[in-house]
Amino acid sequence: MGIFFTDGHERLKTEVSYWSNFLSSAECYLLVYKASHMGPSGFDRFPEGQALVEHILRTSTILSQGLDSIPLAQHPLFEIVRKEASPGCVSFDSPDSNLRKELENLQKLRDALKKQALLKRYGRNPPPQPPALLRSLFQGSQEVEFRSPPHAIDSMCLEFILKHSSHACIWRWGEFGLHFLSLSRDKGGSLQFIEEAAHGLDVELIRARSIREIPTW
Repeated sequence: MGIFFTDGHERLKTEVSYWSNFLSSAECYLLVYKASHMGPSGFDRFPEGQALVEHILRTSTILSQGLDSIPLAQHPLFEIVRKEASPGCVSFDSPDSNLRKELENLQKLRDALKKQALLKRYGRNPPPQPPALLRSLFQGSQEVEFRSPPHAIDSMCLEFILKHSSHACIWRWGEFGLHFLSLSRDKGGSLQFIEEAAHGLDVELIRARSIREIPTW
């Protein structure tokens, strides 16, 4: 059938650790794939949905929790998103030099943590951990409201990603199977790359007035 999309701010409020003016003004859409109006939903349920994920993420960077809850940059593959969507993962495209630098800092931090573990094993004092702004991306669950998923996303880290990339997506499992929130600081930015992918694969985009108008079955 196609991709249902609707305003996603209601869902976004349950995904981040606390709300902010930046996120309230950012463009946000919830996107759900359905093969038929009365059938199950989820990008994971059908080959067409999986192909859409691959197409959407073909030039993206994916940040997942990885070991020690330190975000891990991974290649844009459907299998990675399907695996990491339970705790939640974030993808983004067109990072500028500031965001690329922070990705490098994340890798330096992961390398340092490995060295620290080895030094502690031999009773040696580890050096200080290098700074990494995005290390708390998936550690915002302490301040989040009770209805939120157990692994909420830190809004300050999400704001930084949106300020330094063309758009970002939050991927989750839920009542819609595998679905995602698409965000952009620029009007039209959160749908443009999806429209291009849908057009390339001849998939219809269907606007819904609210989440409650998207059939779960």
